[in-house]
Amino acid sequence: ISNRDENSLSVDPLFASDNDLVTRALILANAGTDLLEIVPDDIFGNPRVSPVSIGAVEINFEILPVEDLTQSNDPGDCHAIVEVQEPEAKGDSYGVTFIGTRDDDQPLQEPFTVGETLITWKAVDGNDFEIGEVLQKVIITDDEDPILETVDIIIYLDENGAASITAEQIDNGSSDNCGIAEIQLSTFEFTCEHIGENPILFTVTDVNENEASKEIFVTVIDELPPLPDVTELPDLMAQCEITELVPPTA
Repeated sequence: ISNRDENSLSVDPLFASDNDLVTRALILANAGTDLLEIVPDDIFGNPRVSPVSIGAVEINFEILPVEDLTQSNDPGDCHAIVEVQEPEAKGDSYGVTFIGTRDDDQPLQEPFTVGETLITWKAVDGNDFEIGEVLQKVIITDDEDPILETVDIIIYLDENGAASITAEQIDNGSSDNCGIAEIQLSTFEFTCEHIGENPILFTVTDVNENEASKEIFVTVIDELPPLPDVTELPDLMAQCEITELVPPTA
């Protein structure tokens, strides 16, 4: 048996067939060597080495390309259960099995987290020799928007006619399957111009840039009485005098 390239060997057709596991194991195990010669098994089924040069017929093995998998997250989760399929091979693939290894060190049957996971599929022959490998990406997308829970609030202007709010005052337990990255309000500051009910926009963005918005209402109230714009009033003084005396009449 002589090799022609890393994935192609030759063997006498008289001594090799699709069911000859011994011959096939020797072929795959000695890929890359310069020369290997064998003769048919003895009466006990043991292969024997012979110095006799033999003719050749090619035995080819090829792993077919695998498609990357893209799948949405399972509802309510930041992962997805994916049914991965072993690659396929053509040519001399009898007795070949595939072993898949994830780059996150999780078993293949475990859920795949949102993002990209790489699977390395290694082809192994009957003698546990690795005879090839192929890579496959599993991409899980987060397609869920945050769930919004809010409350409307009432605020009071201070002595300067101003008031402010925070997103935490509006948020009433908003959530997301993968986690919240940011909460924003369209308006944070209020003045006398805002007295009454004010609609503003409450927006939540998750860690995968999914976004959800909701209109909420902030009621602004002014309860403080007016204050004088001077701190001290001046005393008032006046002088009286008689300018005319009129006698009484009977």
